[in-house]
Amino acid sequence: MRDFNNAQITRLKVRQNAVFEKLDLEFKDGLSAISGASGVGKSVLIASLLGAFGLKESNASNIEVELIAPFLDTEEYGIFREDNHEPLVISVIKKEKTRYFLNQTSLSKNTLKALLKGLIKRLSNDRFSQNELNDILMLSLLDGYIKNENKAFSPLLGTLEEKFTRLEKLEKERRLLEDKKRFQKDLEERLNFEKMKLERLDLKEDEYERLLEQKKLL
Repeated sequence: MRDFNNAQITRLKVRQNAVFEKLDLEFKDGLSAISGASGVGKSVLIASLLGAFGLKESNASNIEVELIAPFLDTEEYGIFREDNHEPLVISVIKKEKTRYFLNQTSLSKNTLKALLKGLIKRLSNDRFSQNELNDILMLSLLDGYIKNENKAFSPLLGTLEEKFTRLEKLEKERRLLEDKKRFQKDLEERLNFEKMKLERLDLKEDEYERLLEQKKLL
């Protein structure tokens, strides 16, 4: 099984895209956030990063990403490594056409995407992404990260899930009881209304039987 927790993008270099003439970023362990005012180039930067993994067309003359992923079986694609914990270097060079390299070995974009399948995924909350950034996914990602950092978190999460499941069951039972109570109240009101109508008729004793006899004559 692939241990995705050991994967890490450590560096991104970009040369000549729409905003940056030269960019060199280093990343540390954990979650990295890119922020800034509107128009400073955040989306262009992310597009360059996606382009390095073949998820978008390259928007720069040169993109280079250093990636630590010891579990990747690069030998299947003819790329041999002496130390699987050394960073892999993905290079994208765009001239007349776009070429992709992994550790200086040329490969197609489809091969690169196949190699990184399951490791790199673009998540977005825009209208084209079918709302991938939903609450369930975000909680799952955060829980997974915390469990990896703190082993004591798993039993706490298990206890919380059990209590929450029990709470949901009790809440469902409460709603059913309230619905039943409302139904009984409505039924009582209808019966009282019908009773009131009958009382207004002021029927005499044996009146019902007399009405039945008259009905037979009709």
